[in-house]
Amino acid sequence: MSSSLLITYLIGHFLGDYYFQSDEIASSKCSDNKALNKHGLIYFISMLVVVIPLYSYKDYNLNIFIGAIIISLIHFFIDLLKKNNQQMNDSFSIENSIKIKDYIKDQVLHLLTIVLITFFIEESQLFGNITAQSLKLSMNDFTILPLAKFFQDIFDIKYNKMLSWVLGILIIIKPIQITIKIVLNNYKPEEKEEDHSLSNAGALIGVLERCIIFLLLAANQYAAIGFVLTAKSVARYNKIAEEHKFAEYFLLGTFLSTLLVILTFLIIL
Repeated sequence: MSSSLLITYLIGHFLGDYYFQSDEIASSKCSDNKALNKHGLIYFISMLVVVIPLYSYKDYNLNIFIGAIIISLIHFFIDLLKKNNQQMNDSFSIENSIKIKDYIKDQVLHLLTIVLITFFIEESQLFGNITAQSLKLSMNDFTILPLAKFFQDIFDIKYNKMLSWVLGILIIIKPIQITIKIVLNNYKPEEKEEDHSLSNAGALIGVLERCIIFLLLAANQYAAIGFVLTAKSVARYNKIAEEHKFAEYFLLGTFLSTLLVILTFLIIL
């Protein structure tokens, strides 16, 4: 990705929609207005905070904050429409395939909103009048440090590249984990009582696996990815050999996880 503004907005989105959204809010925002409003506020704050380092980015100044506000408002209304639609259809009786479609459609709309708002700010004059001298509100009197340039000078790395890495890592940890969980929900086999695996160990292994694959892709060590997947399979060999359903679920999860990491790498970096 080449646009620092687009990457920054995406970082704000994934922080607000995945990392700063608790499981309680995520499960109740489609039925509880208070939870929905709380999520909207958290998302709004996340979007505003992440764009602060980009103040004085090119000639946009206040436009980046206005864009963040508009993205947050549209995000809230999309979630509100989703809430009303699920209440009408009784979300508890919706088939998992429909829930997957709703989840994908929801994220596509959010991401499309971010892309379009970024395009309007960078390529058109949609907010051109905002930068007029009469509306700058003496911003130069309390100029925020251009942190983008500051970080670039300190770490001797292009700020845009650093943002791309932050975005990539953010995506492969929680968003991909949640996506896999939603997509494979129907395929998850019932756990036996005698299966005493460590609590949350599977999720942590998945996170480490995706991070290692991501780093190996960046280092052009493609062959080493096979060893990572093999090591994961060895740990579950007995269960894979004895339980056919678990073996299929394990393979689906591994392949989907690997595919999403590769796509993230190709798109972001």
